[in-house]
Amino acid sequence: MNNNNATFRVQSFSLTDKGRRSNNEDFVALFEPSDTQERKASGCIYVVADGVGGAEIGERASKYAAEKVVYEYLNHPEIEPGKRLKQVMAQANRDIFDYADDKDIRMATTMSVAVVFDNSLIVANVGDSRVYLIRGKDVRQVTRDHSLVGELVRGGSMTEAEAMKSKMKNRITRSIGGNEDVRVDVFDPIPLQPDDKIILCTDGLTRYAMKKDFLQLAVTDSAKKITTDLVAFAKKKGHGGADNISVITVIYEPSTDLETVARHSPRPINPEQWEIMQTDLGFNSKKSLRLKTWAFTSLFILGGFAVLIMMINYLLPPQVPAVSTSKNTAIPANYTATNEVPITLPQDTPTATQDNLLPASISSTVIGKVTSESDSVNVTTNPSMDNIESSPLVEKLESGRKFTLIGKFTEDRTWYRIEIANADGEKHFGWVPVDKVEVVQGDATTLPALDYSGVAITPSPIPSFTFTPSPEPSSTPTPTSEPVVSCAYTIESSDNLSGIADKFGIGGNNYKIIVCASNSSGCDLTIPSNILPGWSVIIPGVKESVCTQNGGQPQ
Repeated sequence: MNNNNATFRVQSFSLTDKGRRSNNEDFVALFEPSDTQERKASGCIYVVADGVGGAEIGERASKYAAEKVVYEYLNHPEIEPGKRLKQVMAQANRDIFDYADDKDIRMATTMSVAVVFDNSLIVANVGDSRVYLIRGKDVRQVTRDHSLVGELVRGGSMTEAEAMKSKMKNRITRSIGGNEDVRVDVFDPIPLQPDDKIILCTDGLTRYAMKKDFLQLAVTDSAKKITTDLVAFAKKKGHGGADNISVITVIYEPSTDLETVARHSPRPINPEQWEIMQTDLGFNSKKSLRLKTWAFTSLFILGGFAVLIMMINYLLPPQVPAVSTSKNTAIPANYTATNEVPITLPQDTPTATQDNLLPASISSTVIGKVTSESDSVNVTTNPSMDNIESSPLVEKLESGRKFTLIGKFTEDRTWYRIEIANADGEKHFGWVPVDKVEVVQGDATTLPALDYSGVAITPSPIPSFTFTPSPEPSSTPTPTSEPVVSCAYTIESSDNLSGIADKFGIGGNNYKIIVCASNSSGCDLTIPSNILPGWSVIIPGVKESVCTQNGGQPQ
C-alpha cells in the first residue's frame, strides 16, 4: 500500500456503559501514535469487543482479545495492515480457544477493528459488532454481521427492521474463541474524505439504532457528543439499556501534521495472564476460579448422591401392580408398534428439554422430500447454534429422499424438524432448511410450531421406539395422557427461574427454556439472577393440572 501521504488529523472519543446489566462484558481499546514513523507504519487503531460466556468469563474474553490485537498489531509494522489484522485476530482466537478448552468453559467474544492508515479506512470483524462510515447524508455499514439474522437479511429473507425484533438476533455464527480456527473478514481499504465519521459499536446500540438514527445523531462535529448521544439513545430505547453499550467515534481530517484530539490511552502492553487478569467487576480471576472450583466440587458430590438414589429407585421392583414395563419383560402379543400417541416406557423417559416437548402426533402425516434443485441437503442437530457451520451433522440426504415433517421453527419458518428412518427402521431426528424441502403429502400448515425463542439448544436423544396397546374387543377404555400445555405465569418476589422450572415440573436445570410473554413489558431473562416480580413468562411443556395448581394459565 502506498504510504507517502500518511499524515492526518483525527478526533476520537470512546465510551462503554453496562446498561441494566450487573456487569460489563464489552471492552474498547484504541491507540493513536504520536510518533511520525509509527503513525506511517501502523496508523491509528480502534477496537470494540463484546464478550460471551457470562460474568467475568465474557469480560476476560473481550478484554484479552482487544488488548492482544492492539498490542500485536503495533508490534508487527513490517506486515501490510490488512494481513496484519487478520493474523493478530486469528492469534487472539487461538489463545482464547486454547484457554477455554483447557478449563472446559465457554468463552468467546465478537470483535470489530478499524484502522485509519494512509488516509484510508481498513476494517476487520468477527461476530455482530459493527463499523459504520458516515459521509454527508450517507450511512454505510462496512462490516458484515456474522449472525443468524444477518445471514437472513443478506439473503433477502428478512428486513433490517424485522431482524431488530427477531428473537434470534443474538445468535452469532462466528466469534473470537468460539472455535479453534476463525475466518476473519478484512475489507478493502476505503479512501477517506474530510469530515468522514467512523463509528464502532456493539449490539447494545445496534439492537435499537437503524441507519437513519446514526445519521440524525451524528450531525455534530464533536466525536464526544456523537458518542455520548448514541449511548444515551440506546439507554432511552432500552429503558436503561437491555445490554452493555460500547461506542467509539472517529472524525477524520487530512492534515500536514499529526495532531489528534482524543482521549489517549497509555501505550498498549501485552495482556495480563489469564489467572491474574482484573476485570471491571474488580474480581481477581484466580480467587474467583478457586471459589467456582469449590462450588462445582460440591455440586458434583451432591450429584453423585442423586445418581445413587435414582439407581436404587431404578433397581427396586414397581410397587403398583400393572402391565410390566421392565426392559427384560417380553412385550405382550397384543402390543404393536405405532406412531399414535405413545405410552413411553418409564426407563426411557428422557429429561424434559425442548426436543422432548415435541407433540407426539400431528393431525395429518406430512411428507417432504429434498427438492430437485438441491443435489443434497445437510440434516443438522440444531437450528440456532452460535455457529451454524459447526452444528453436528446427522446425515446428508440426496435429492428426492423423503422424510416425515414433524415441526417448524416459529420465528421465521426457515427450518423444518424432520424424522428420518434408515434401512433398519431406526429413526433419526434433525433440522433442514425450508428452502431445501418440497412438501409432497399433507399440508405444511398443520405442522406444530416449535418455539425455541432464540435459545441455543443441545438436543437430547429421543427414544427410537414407543408402544401403545392395539384395540381390543372389550369395553376397557384406552388410556389417555394428560394434556401438556404452555403455561403463562406471573413472577412473584420470592421466585427464581430454577425454582419456577421445578415448581412446574420441567426440572430446575431446564430453566433456560422459560421465555418472556409477548405482552410483558421490560421482561428480560438473559440474567436469571435479575428477574423482577410482575414479569409474565411462558413455561413450555407443563401438565395442564400442574399449571393451574401453581397459579398459571394454560395457553
